[in-house]
Amino acid sequence: MVAPAKIALILGVLSFVCRVVRGVPDTTLVQRICNGQKIENRSGFYWNAQDVMYDLAMKTAYNSFDYYTQVSSSGDTCYGHGTCNGGLTQEDCTQCLEQAYIDITQACDWSMGVQWELKDCRMRYEDYPFVE
Repeated sequence: MVAPAKIALILGVLSFVCRVVRGVPDTTLVQRICNGQKIENRSGFYWNAQDVMYDLAMKTAYNSFDYYTQVSSSGDTCYGHGTCNGGLTQEDCTQCLEQAYIDITQACDWSMGVQWELKDCRMRYEDYPFVE
């Protein structure tokens, strides 16, 4: 029979290992595609794309790590999809997609569509509906 002290020690070690292993998401860039067609300055689509990326970053982790969304205004609709590695925590998924959002706004700002893949997550938005 295993002594309660040994069980407590084993559970403590496992808890520590799980926290250490979790770490941070791998945000290494795997692939990026920035549409060459640019959004008109201050158009409704620009703001819709910003809202879609924010929505993906905030809600993908809480929707089974695979989330589709769309935002419409001014006759313009932006469609988006976010995914995360299923081995991540919800917090790590959100952190990964937040990094993708930042990267996209720096590298592909004003692009009509973007596909951005990091090692542990992926974000995409377009001006047409799609399924991945």
